[in-house]
Amino acid sequence: MSELITWILALFIIIGAFWALTYDYQYKQSRTVEQYKKDLDKQGITGEALARTGLLELEKFLKPNLAAAIQQLEDEKQGQTKTKKQGDDGDDESDESDKNQIDQKVTKS
Repeated sequence: MSELITWILALFIIIGAFWALTYDYQYKQSRTVEQYKKDLDKQGITGEALARTGLLELEKFLKPNLAAAIQQLEDEKQGQTKTKKQGDDGDDESDESDKNQIDQKVTKS
């Protein structure tokens, strides 16, 4: 018997939730322009705020890695990243010898 009451109560809650959703939807569909503006004023929403929010979300969608890219560029400017340049193979000694050879040629000229 207690299971039956629990199921009836759960079913009543579900039906109530659907009724509330449909009632709210019907109210929003049948309201006048004045009621719509009054609802917007109550919520503090303006057309400008909606447009700004929409554009910011669009930018986040179109450029998902923008913040990460900006941070990476700032880190590279400060020399905090470990990026390899083209041609780096880890031979620091050969780079030193190449620099010495170039310095010698420059001083001979």
